[in-house]
Amino acid sequence: MWWKRKRVEGLLAASLYEGLSAEERQELDKALANSGALRLDAESLEKMTRAIPREAPHLGTDLTASLHARIREANAPAARLYVARRTLAFAAAILILATGAVVYISLPLGEPDPADALAGRPVPPTLLDQALAKADSLLAAHQEAEAYRLLEAGFEGQPRDPRAGEVLWNIANLAFDLGKYTEALHAHNRLREEPYYGYLQASPERLRRANFARDLLVEAQTSNFRPLYDLTSAKNDRLHALPRLEQVIIDNQEKLVADLAAEEMGRALIAESNTGGAVAYLDAMKTARERCTNPYALALLDYKIGEIYRSEMRDVNAAELHYRKALENPQMARRAQDALGALAAPSH
Repeated sequence: MWWKRKRVEGLLAASLYEGLSAEERQELDKALANSGALRLDAESLEKMTRAIPREAPHLGTDLTASLHARIREANAPAARLYVARRTLAFAAAILILATGAVVYISLPLGEPDPADALAGRPVPPTLLDQALAKADSLLAAHQEAEAYRLLEAGFEGQPRDPRAGEVLWNIANLAFDLGKYTEALHAHNRLREEPYYGYLQASPERLRRANFARDLLVEAQTSNFRPLYDLTSAKNDRLHALPRLEQVIIDNQEKLVADLAAEEMGRALIAESNTGGAVAYLDAMKTARERCTNPYALALLDYKIGEIYRSEMRDVNAAELHYRKALENPQMARRAQDALGALAAPSH
């Protein structure tokens, strides 16, 4: 179990500088016999211990508070009192080795032991497993900012965790929702790196959404993200949301943010629909189109309605009708023509 693993790591660290009781020594020896990964850790620590000087250099600062903070972050509250002494010993041992031998030793305590999976034992939760579970609770309580900070700290502490890609994806989405567009773009760029990109590739829909979000952010970055701030301000204006969203479309013609503004117009009116699901959104988009006055906004709404008929309703004839209306606007002609071509292509 996870807590047992933490206790054994504490025993290993404590054995470097203090005697263990007979029971503790027996427990440590048994763990070393059953885990190849733990034996490698023990051998590395012993070699480093022999190489460091007898006295640790003066660091010029008290690290006790920092160590306690790391311990509090790395351990769940229920087990804090049980493992505090051993975890502190392990952290102190690593600190002495790093400073005395001038070598950085990476022992990611939050990552699972490969020996557990090979032996068919249940894989214990990692620190990022716990961070994701806690973030879900915070989001359910509408504490998005707290969830963002928790996941960001978790990722920075465990970037090689098996679930790091999932955490980074959540960070990117939360940063966007919170208006942290620079941070959102940074997270999306990192998602293109290995090993995180595999998480996006595992889901075609997730990859599509990620590509759109990144392209949107890159586009908006050229204007210091002003179009996105305007969009957020418009959709939060309950009294004048529709005309302000249409203005965002007018100010950003042929840009991705205009697509978002058109979709937000439908969401702003969805409460007026007497139906539910995709039908409710379709009705809302039709109502939004009726209230538009700008030719480009009208054409964009027609295009979006055509998309709903094609992808959600599977109504090819209705989709074609709205694509052809969008085709009449010179600025929307190319997109509408491409959509009509895809509509006419034989399905596989």
